[in-house]
Amino acid sequence: MKALRIILIGLLSLVGIYLLAAAFMPSTYVVTRSKEIPVAQEAAAKSLMNDFNNWPKWMPWQEMDATMKQTVEGTPAEPGHKMSWKSEKMGNGSMMISDITEKDQNWTQSMVLNFEGFPPGKSVLALEPSSNGMAKVTWIDSGNVGFFFRPMALMMDGMMGKDFERGLNKIDSISKAMPAMPAGKPTSVREEMFKDQPVMMTQIAVGDLKTVSERMAAGYGKILAVIKAQGLKEAGYPFCMLRSDNDKQWSLGIPTNKVGKDADGCIARNMPGHKTLVTDYYGPYSGTQSARMALAAEASKRNLTGPGGFLEEYVSDPMTTT
Repeated sequence: MKALRIILIGLLSLVGIYLLAAAFMPSTYVVTRSKEIPVAQEAAAKSLMNDFNNWPKWMPWQEMDATMKQTVEGTPAEPGHKMSWKSEKMGNGSMMISDITEKDQNWTQSMVLNFEGFPPGKSVLALEPSSNGMAKVTWIDSGNVGFFFRPMALMMDGMMGKDFERGLNKIDSISKAMPAMPAGKPTSVREEMFKDQPVMMTQIAVGDLKTVSERMAAGYGKILAVIKAQGLKEAGYPFCMLRSDNDKQWSLGIPTNKVGKDADGCIARNMPGHKTLVTDYYGPYSGTQSARMALAAEASKRNLTGPGGFLEEYVSDPMTTT
């Protein structure tokens, strides 16, 4: 009896220590991992992430339980698209797209995550520009844990981080093997809201299109020199503004982290936020007219009016892309 009493006291002491420790532990967790992929794979990677029918191809937990049963409902790439699963090893749960935003070259898919027995969490997949023709894919899970499970919050990163890395690596390898977007064809037109953006700009005479690449290179070189001299930082892809296909002068620019000063034929300004129509085009520069025609047709269809003109952003060298 005395031995039993000692055991009970020991157990109660352990429970007390556990509860005391839990009181000082975080009640929330966040797990984040990122992976860079070539910009050319963005469209394919996005299709893997915004369609739950494609998740078994790359989701790391699929490999852990081959008997996992999944059901998918709703329209892919739209709020309400949902995946539910039942697994003896991984537990039961569901994930549903709650919101998708795409602006300023940033794509974010927010999801509600439910695991049986735990409070709802939040999961986010995002794509954003990186550098040197790369894009960054980020996977984030966050949520709350009940009082008795607080010690688990400290272990979440270690428990899930490696799985996130495996999943992102599979997105990279699978999207690399998927058919590339047809060259020379613009994607569907969408509406985006651009935020205010400081830029450094200069103008060049178009002249002979066969040699315009040299003038563009010189123009961007001059802008980069001014940016460096003023201690500014690049904050996006190089761009070109033109009023029409027959425009004789093009305005070249590079986004900056803050407004600079006019210098050496370059103009520093803050480009005001505005609503715009956007399409993506992959292919030789000689075919970009098809993208401009698609935008003009959509603007006419919607009876939209505005200052007109086009702004082209270059994720790769427009004169060498094929």
